[in-house]
Amino acid sequence: MLWPQDMPKATTVVFAQNDSLVPLDLGVAQLKASPLDVKLIVHPTATHGRFLLDHFFQLRLAGEVTELANTTASNAEVQTSVNKGLSSDET
Repeated sequence: MLWPQDMPKATTVVFAQNDSLVPLDLGVAQLKASPLDVKLIVHPTATHGRFLLDHFFQLRLAGEVTELANTTASNAEVQTSVNKGLSSDET
């Protein structure tokens, strides 16, 4: 199991509702107890790992990954712009 303290600050976690290996209630409890900003996605009918075989769910996850990547890239561009705006004379 991946522990909350080992995850990046902004994380998306996917659970299967009927997972017998990683019970949803246990995973949610651990995430709620952590200081992380976690987005939780739950497949409503899948068992462990079976959400990967659901085409429409795959599309949803691909959209989530794209959104996360765009947000991360946008934040990096803003940080780079801020850093480029500073010169040694201004610091």
